[in-house]
Amino acid sequence: MSGIKCSDYSLDRDRLALQQAVSRISLSENRLKGVCKHLTRQLDQLPESARRNGGDLIRRARQWLDELSKLPVPDDVGNLGNLEALISEMESLSRSGGALVEELTRLKDQEEQRQREAAALLNRLRTLTLELDGAEPLLATWCGDTLATWRRRLTGLPGAIENSDFSTARNTLEDLETAFRQLWPQVQAREARHRQRLYVAEALQKVCCEELGFKEIQPPCLEDPQDPASALICRFDTYNDGIVSFRLTLEDIQADSCIRENRCLNEFETLSQQLQERFGVKTRFRPAGEGGRPRLTRRDARDLPQTAASQTGKPHG
Repeated sequence: MSGIKCSDYSLDRDRLALQQAVSRISLSENRLKGVCKHLTRQLDQLPESARRNGGDLIRRARQWLDELSKLPVPDDVGNLGNLEALISEMESLSRSGGALVEELTRLKDQEEQRQREAAALLNRLRTLTLELDGAEPLLATWCGDTLATWRRRLTGLPGAIENSDFSTARNTLEDLETAFRQLWPQVQAREARHRQRLYVAEALQKVCCEELGFKEIQPPCLEDPQDPASALICRFDTYNDGIVSFRLTLEDIQADSCIRENRCLNEFETLSQQLQERFGVKTRFRPAGEGGRPRLTRRDARDLPQTAASQTGKPHG
């Protein structure tokens, strides 16, 4: 009979099951290829530090790749039982491989976060170290013990950061940063006062020798050579009235002299006048207590020029 013929078709149950099994195997193979690709890439991209910390995970991931390479290929695609067993094994591998990919991803993310935190702490450490290096000459002069303690605490920080002991490193840095911010302005102020008194000591030397005709018998030197905050001592021979000593602290000037009382006020009035006219140092002489010890106190000073003494930041002698 000529013409187009049409008919429905269907497979019997066994043939249909085989076809569905083959299709599932194909899907499982594609899924496993994707898992294998991601797993291999994560292993290749792991930082060295993450490899050290993730030894067990890396071992399991490589074991999974080994198991994948040994996955059997069914000899008889017509055996439904073999196909179902293979599908179950492939799906199990796919799940375990996916879990390994997630673990490796977390390990990589955690390590990258650790590296970012370590880098931030190391940057703070470098910044503080540079600040201390720049301030060291003054810190060593005015608070050497404190500086030594800070240096000792800083020494252990690179190791703490390397070992991911971020809490210790962060707390130590915060303590030292705060301590430095609080102490540094005080040190600068003390150094400024010291340079001012060096300038005043030089001015005293010039006025006493050039204007009053005294002889310098002791160049400016610290009362305690081990303590830069101790008084600066200057001594002059007046020839006629014995020795006059000046004691310059960071706050004021004290004068101890044997000049006769009727001449004392005149001499120190001349001294104050010359200090102001020649060097811009304003002082006011007044008795210091019941003993009548003379005291000269700085009341004001113009911007100090960089004299040889003030450039060194150390007293003569």
